[in-house]
Amino acid sequence: MKSLIKKMSKILGYEIIRTSNNIQYFNFSRLLYFCLSQVQDMKIVQIGACDGVFDDPIHDFMTKNHQRINALLVEPLPDYFQELKSVYSSYPNFIPVNCAIHNSEETMTMYRVSSDNPENLPEFTKGISSFNSEHHKKSGIDSKYIIEEKVACISFEQLLCSHQFEDFHFLQIDTEGYDAELILNIDFQRFRPLIIRFEHGLQDGTMDMDEFEKVRSRLHHAGYELTIENSDAVAIHNQLLFNYYDIPTSKNRQK
Repeated sequence: MKSLIKKMSKILGYEIIRTSNNIQYFNFSRLLYFCLSQVQDMKIVQIGACDGVFDDPIHDFMTKNHQRINALLVEPLPDYFQELKSVYSSYPNFIPVNCAIHNSEETMTMYRVSSDNPENLPEFTKGISSFNSEHHKKSGIDSKYIIEEKVACISFEQLLCSHQFEDFHFLQIDTEGYDAELILNIDFQRFRPLIIRFEHGLQDGTMDMDEFEKVRSRLHHAGYELTIENSDAVAIHNQLLFNYYDIPTSKNRQK
């Protein structure tokens, strides 16, 4: 039984650490490495890549394993995009894409802190750019620091098809408020990554509970199990579980 628990913890990305309270800690990095072990070359799509470094949960994983990873890195704001290109200039398999992802619009207004702000606001303001004109208030930033910037948009499907990236394995989303709309619009019959990580932000209202329940339900019906972190959620497709345990699917059992 202990062995089974350890195996299940491993596949779900948990690392069991012995403490006085026997607490389990989520180990996202371990989950990524397990996924990498299951595929020949891992394909990653990152929506909201910013500069490629700031508060980035996958930068280290990608650079350490760059020879086995292909990636599309989407960032709509021109100045952050230039930084993103510079950060990954030595990695030919990583393709920065200068656009936003939107389900229907070709251009959108983003509300952001100006990059030349003279009052030196905290670094985290680099990561609060959003389609939502009120989003900055969740971080306590005064509206006087927010500027508007028009950005070009394409749909998620257009992004994947234009780069022949339909068979990707991992989707990382951080759009400061548009994650739910993006996930709810994914055609899971056509695109089925093994892992999806997105920002729920339930504690500050980035998603409300109704939105989150719609996302959870949609992912569950598409074959995913959810693990909840403080501000993010990780959806793991059952195929990853089946591969780990070598469990035959219902289709295979019928043969």
